[in-house]
Amino acid sequence: MYPNPATTGMTLSVGSDALLNTPAMLFDCSGRLISEQVITGRQEFIDLHNRPSGIYLLRLANNETLIIIKE
Repeated sequence: MYPNPATTGMTLSVGSDALLNTPAMLFDCSGRLISEQVITGRQEFIDLHNRPSGIYLLRLANNETLIIIKE
């Protein structure tokens, strides 16, 4: 994922075909689901422009969790 920290959003680079057409779920630091979107390609934009600054978690279908810092 890049850039991290982010200001308006991030690009998720998908390296596995197994993640295509699966959900990516964005959670705030308290564990509340903020948004969910389906990964449709090798490069997926995660929109953060309406989100306050803070730490977010992006959970992928393979149970990998990525930490995102929004400035």
